[in-house]
Amino acid sequence: MIRSLIAALKEEDPKKTVSCFEDSFKTEYIDYCSALAGQKTVYLRGKNALSLFFEDVLYDMNRFFYISEEEIEDDRNATFFACYRGKYVLARLTIEGLSENGKISKAVIRPV
Repeated sequence: MIRSLIAALKEEDPKKTVSCFEDSFKTEYIDYCSALAGQKTVYLRGKNALSLFFEDVLYDMNRFFYISEEEIEDDRNATFFACYRGKYVLARLTIEGLSENGKISKAVIRPV
């Protein structure tokens, strides 16, 4: 699933990105790196919140968020440069939870 999520983020495709996550109100997405770029820490809970967030940030004309130089480390971890409105942070995405159907139930982005 890490490959699918990284590919969707790289393509800046909100529908593909959200489709990687479990369809549950308990699904979590946390991004601590955004605070290093002068933004608020992103904490989302529920697939609807993820959907609204990714529709906004991946379609934003100012390119609020995108990734580059991605490297898959294993089945649950990947590193990349995350760009938040022009400020770059070296980040690691970790899948901390998977549902029974193989979808992501919790994903966390932290600085490296």
